[in-house]
Amino acid sequence: MAGRFVAPPVAITTDVSIHLLHGQLDRVIPVQHTLQSAAHLAALGVSVTSDISPTAAHEIDGVLAARALERLRAVH
Repeated sequence: MAGRFVAPPVAITTDVSIHLLHGQLDRVIPVQHTLQSAAHLAALGVSVTSDISPTAAHEIDGVLAARALERLRAVH
């Protein structure tokens, strides 16, 4: 799933971890949206990570898939 906030949240639960993934080469949604979203969520007190693949565009490549699995396994 890819996307961005229509409007940044003003409040959000802080009992979850959010992992954002993005391709540096994405021409559909610029990577800056992920970086800004991560900073905004962190400012709200959310546990947030962001992983950027230098080789991905608007897809989940092997680099991002591996990072997602690492992040999910670290939670459990």
